[in-house]
Amino acid sequence: MKIEKAPRKFISNELSIDSWETIKPYFEELLSRKIETREDFEMWLEDRSELDAVIEEDAAWRYIRMTIDTRKEELTESYTFFVTKIQPEIAPFEDQLNKKLYSSLFFKEFQNTEGYDIYLRSVETAIQLFSEKNIPLDALASEKSQQ
Repeated sequence: MKIEKAPRKFISNELSIDSWETIKPYFEELLSRKIETREDFEMWLEDRSELDAVIEEDAAWRYIRMTIDTRKEELTESYTFFVTKIQPEIAPFEDQLNKKLYSSLFFKEFQNTEGYDIYLRSVETAIQLFSEKNIPLDALASEKSQQ
């Protein structure tokens, strides 16, 4: 059985997450994009989902590689770099994206729609729980957990 990745539509296939600057434009584009129609809303969600998936996959592979060969310091450094330099930059943008989604005219319309309901509830919860002061604590917790 061969597992194939879904083709990307929003994120460049050549993207290599080697700094915050490589992914920041995607967050900025989503923040600035207008959501005026139902189709805009669905496309925005699809693109955000793709961005989240690419970032989560990158983080997961860093963690997997680090745990497979604990003797390679560069693998530990790669994971540590991600959780201390990239994830803290992502967190405020995630909060802004959540607030943009929540304030959209279509949020309430999709809130009770199967396939959207659980995700949209998680967005509401994330907005309630987010605090800027927790970002460094989350980074430290991720770094300590890998030790």
